[in-house]
Amino acid sequence: MVTPDPGGGADVASSSHLSSQDNTQSQTRSHRQSSPSSKEDALHLANGTVNQLSKARTHLAAKGYLAQGTDTSYLGLALILFQMATETKLPLLADNIKSVAFLLAALSIDSFADQLFNTDENKLNVVIESLALMQLA
Repeated sequence: MVTPDPGGGADVASSSHLSSQDNTQSQTRSHRQSSPSSKEDALHLANGTVNQLSKARTHLAAKGYLAQGTDTSYLGLALILFQMATETKLPLLADNIKSVAFLLAALSIDSFADQLFNTDENKLNVVIESLALMQLA
């Protein structure tokens, strides 16, 4: 699920392992001197009128990528990016878009695996505690 951030955008990186990659990502980004270093800088430099989450949803819905009022997911966002990649005539831009789409799809798998693990772990803990109580009785 996408969660809003204080800057008016959306933070799709809710997995704990992503925060450990932030430092690596910022080091990688520093190699690209022409790239903005923050979302705010990028929004200031980019063309267009989409500058907040509500406008992003409206824009994507108007373009037929997102059904109005639906929740977004990693896989859903990845699909939108794959769809956008098919519409560009620039191979480098298509590869950039598809690369982000693949990363979002991988996050979806990781997030789902984490959820399954946590659910199974919680169920196993209940069973283990019940067995321990039965042994004491």
